[in-house]
Amino acid sequence: MLAVRQPAPQQSARFLRYRFDDAAQLRRHFQLVGARALLFYPLAHLPLVEGARAALEVSFATSDQLFVLHGQVHGTGQPAHGTWLEFSVQRALTGLREVASAPKRRYRRVATDYLVNLTGPLGTVQLGRLLDVSPGGARIGGVTGVTAGAQMRVRVLGATRGVPSELGPSIVCWAKTGECAVKFEPDSFARANLARLVQHMHGVWESATTVVHPAVCHCVSASDVFEPLTPEAIEQAR
Repeated sequence: MLAVRQPAPQQSARFLRYRFDDAAQLRRHFQLVGARALLFYPLAHLPLVEGARAALEVSFATSDQLFVLHGQVHGTGQPAHGTWLEFSVQRALTGLREVASAPKRRYRRVATDYLVNLTGPLGTVQLGRLLDVSPGGARIGGVTGVTAGAQMRVRVLGATRGVPSELGPSIVCWAKTGECAVKFEPDSFARANLARLVQHMHGVWESATTVVHPAVCHCVSASDVFEPLTPEAIEQAR
């Protein structure tokens, strides 16, 4: 049987949790299709439609390490069994490597999914997505032309109750294709706003839908995984 904790009725189902025994077990469940990594989320009738955004927190029974994958619903053709989720192969592999080798961070990051405006030193503005936050900084996706050391002002779009709309000035720590990380000065008002956002997201994640890797899965004995065919495999079989 699956160990399942359902969210409160008012909570969005896009924040999901999946607990495995270890990283090797998770690796056996990833199905690679081109540049995408598919993962089956074994909870029946999940209220998500194909293409809906999803943030999945993966944790392990043998470690206190965890990581979050941002992706979308890949297919809901077998809702009685669960839902296929789709993520970037690069991010999935990076997450596995981090779990295996990366040291713990000073601050644990909390995943978010808010759109933000980033304002550069010359007043240029671009849209990004706030992927995760911690009491010390944030990681932002969907950005271009950002370089390490640049000053950026971060504003949350569509902030709801309990979420500050202004995070304030920050400095880019690193930047790579499509992503950057920023930090805020310890004495800045941004740190207080960031703490409010972190607290809010902790509440969101506490209500997230959660499943535990089913003990009946054949992968426990390094055999085939216990899950239905991917939508691609079903299409090929027709």
